[in-house]
Amino acid sequence: MSSKRLGYFVTIFLAIGVALLLYVKSRPSPAITAFKRGESLLAVNMQNEAGDTFLEATRLDPKYAPPYRALAELAMQVNAFPLAAEYWQKYVKLDTKAKEAYSQLAYTQMMMGQEPSAYKSAEEELKRNPESAQAHLTLGIINARRSAAKLALEHLEIAANAYQSNSKVQLAFAKVLALTGNLDRAEQILTGILAKDKSYAEPYYWLGYLYARRIETPENLKAAEKNLRTSLDLQPLFPQANLEIAKLYLRQKRYDLALTHVNRAIQHRKHYPAALFVQQKALEGLGKTAEAQKAQENLRVETQLAERGRALLRQYSGSPDNLDIIYALIQTQLDLEQPESAMRFLQDAMRRAPNDPRFQQALKRAQQVGEQQAKEGQRQDMQLSIGEDLSEKK
Repeated sequence: MSSKRLGYFVTIFLAIGVALLLYVKSRPSPAITAFKRGESLLAVNMQNEAGDTFLEATRLDPKYAPPYRALAELAMQVNAFPLAAEYWQKYVKLDTKAKEAYSQLAYTQMMMGQEPSAYKSAEEELKRNPESAQAHLTLGIINARRSAAKLALEHLEIAANAYQSNSKVQLAFAKVLALTGNLDRAEQILTGILAKDKSYAEPYYWLGYLYARRIETPENLKAAEKNLRTSLDLQPLFPQANLEIAKLYLRQKRYDLALTHVNRAIQHRKHYPAALFVQQKALEGLGKTAEAQKAQENLRVETQLAERGRALLRQYSGSPDNLDIIYALIQTQLDLEQPESAMRFLQDAMRRAPNDPRFQQALKRAQQVGEQQAKEGQRQDMQLSIGEDLSEKK
């Protein structure tokens, strides 16, 4: 074979090799292909199938980051926060420059009761992305729970400016403003919420709350009562509104009305020390000494139970892997008849120790408490809520 002909074949083979190399390099990896297929399934609301496909992508290439984010977002949609946190943690390790990943991790950690971890994750997000409204919102909520009013207001104001059309975020900001005595500004925000939608009970409650704390004039007392009654028209068993109007009537020595509303608050929220205190005072005002003493004893018991719950939450925040603490916390949440809160901790516990009979029994108890509450009609559908009651210390 002539050298000219040999050179021709070598050129052809080299061209084919280069073409094959370019094809291999340009062809999507199996993990990318699976991820894209999962996105297509998600676009047509096939969440379960999409989740399976995203998991397949992680098996094909454990170091390919996008499927972990997709899995975390799917888990958050169904409030599977421990699972979501696991996927977010894997995602941020693989994609160290990702925005709004640490903020989402912080939110899931906060919803799991792991506030120190949530705080660190939110701060980590702000290092990468100082404009992150979600991180500011999480930090605002946690600081409000800690009664760190100045920091809470700083973060919530940034979040409220970013989420101007989100009534839940606006309400969270208004709550802290009201609780810190910024009554005029809180009223402005609450009025803005109601201008868009008058169907929710909670903005009216907070308007009643702030009018009740203004200088005691006939006009302010009338406005407080009017807004609280509107709140109760929308949601008659709203515990906080019933308690607030009971306090108002107690100040006016209208003991019968105070007792009616505080009893309603306790009926809907059985473990409510603040309401038991008002109940005791209303009974004393009516001269019902024996019943007042019973209310006082109930107050003592419920105060101890509430303090035990707070103490266990603090322990859990410091030692989130301690199964004994988690179990004690779950039992206390169920004693307080808070099955949704208990279920968050149960999800975490059962992932860690799926065969632990303690958590299997706790799951059955949580389901029973939840079913009982459903029968009793304990609903929050006329309240704006972001899952955090900023009006009470945790």
